[in-house]
Amino acid sequence: MYGWRQLPHVQEYWGEVDKWDDFFQNFKRSLELNESEQFLVNYQNKPFAFIQYYWASKVDNGWWTGYGDDVIGLDLYIANIELLAQGHGSLLLKEFISSKLKPLNVRSVICDPKPSNQRAITCFEKVGFHPVNEIATPDGVAFLMQMKL
Repeated sequence: MYGWRQLPHVQEYWGEVDKWDDFFQNFKRSLELNESEQFLVNYQNKPFAFIQYYWASKVDNGWWTGYGDDVIGLDLYIANIELLAQGHGSLLLKEFISSKLKPLNVRSVICDPKPSNQRAITCFEKVGFHPVNEIATPDGVAFLMQMKL
């Protein structure tokens, strides 16, 4: 994952990656606090993507204030640049939502791609996310999208 976060097409929307020690400590802290459920996704027996979900009401530091316990936040990226714009993202989202999120009996799922990330916005729209509005986040302006389950 550290190597993936250094890829230009990932950094473009996820920001520059911390030094290894900081990256590792932040990742370790996230796992210890159970802030999110994180997954590496394989395609043809090779890892190609990262996806995570988290309870919006439990995220702090300026993220998702005012959301109830029935809303999940979702983040993902495709690391393998050769697999971009081929439908893998929308297929991944459909399967992930169906198998991992629907059984949790949540009301809705939210995501926040950067407004300039048209590929991600289109991908989320393909699986049923609807635009809500632009929002301010600790990482800058984002495009809030929501899918009701």
